[in-house]
Amino acid sequence: DKCNKAIKSNIKPGVIFITANLAVIWRLKIQMLIIKSEITFIAKLVVLFTLDLFLAYSKVAAQHQRSDYIISCTLNDAEHQLSAGMKITYHNKSGRKLSELKLHTWMNAFKAKKSDYVKQLTLLGDARKYSLNKKDQGGYSKLEFRIHDKKLAYQFENESKELISLALNMPVENGDSVILYCDYILDIPKNISRGGHLNKSYQMTQWYPKIALLDSTGWNTMNYLEIGEYFNDFGNYEVTISLSSDYKIAATGTKTNKAEYDFLDTLLGNKRDTLHSRHQSSTFNEVHFSAKNVVDFAWFADKEFIVDHDTLLL
Repeated sequence: DKCNKAIKSNIKPGVIFITANLAVIWRLKIQMLIIKSEITFIAKLVVLFTLDLFLAYSKVAAQHQRSDYIISCTLNDAEHQLSAGMKITYHNKSGRKLSELKLHTWMNAFKAKKSDYVKQLTLLGDARKYSLNKKDQGGYSKLEFRIHDKKLAYQFENESKELISLALNMPVENGDSVILYCDYILDIPKNISRGGHLNKSYQMTQWYPKIALLDSTGWNTMNYLEIGEYFNDFGNYEVTISLSSDYKIAATGTKTNKAEYDFLDTLLGNKRDTLHSRHQSSTFNEVHFSAKNVVDFAWFADKEFIVDHDTLLL
């Protein structure tokens, strides 16, 4: 009762509904109210511990779902374009039957005239979005989904085309999984916010259609923001990147090509102006990465990366 009175005395009347999406924010708000209140130290600990139990339950509910990705992509650096094929295995442990999936296509945010990203930049007084000409805005120019050989219908749920509702031809029962195939072409935007390209240096974040996280509150479908962070399922990634052989690549996970390691070893200690000695840039190289139980996969490619390494004893 003392906790309730202390909290109510510091906020406007009304009922507060705490969801998994907003729980962390509300924890901080409630924490500040409790700290300022006159209840005992033990009572404060009890309230915060109870709230943390709720947060832990929400996180457990979310982590039952899983999305595993196998992606093969080719970078065309002359056109700043990525062509890719993707296999997604989605594991449904939500306790419900699913007839549709939600997917993020965040790389469409930079070409949208109206989006949460644009609204946030406007509030910040940031005009960087308007510095992009049409060819630098990027976005998906091809996007197709299928199960086996059957093409799936989808629709964008918002004006900025950052969220897809994908109708499944057969519902996925609780405890089952579904395998999706996706072919897409991504026009890589000029990097004004964490992902894209700067001339022929590539920062590939949010570069593939990603299944949204489903938890006890429903689908988490936050749009791309300049100040904000995503909330994703854990999964395994097997990614093969094909690109001009004079690029050096850094990425999530473990590089599995021994030949690539051998090549990088030859560059140790070299300065930037001596790094263009690998092959003719007209040849292509395939680099494979494996990442287990992670929430995302990002990769970076540049011809002028300086290669070095060291060891750490733990």
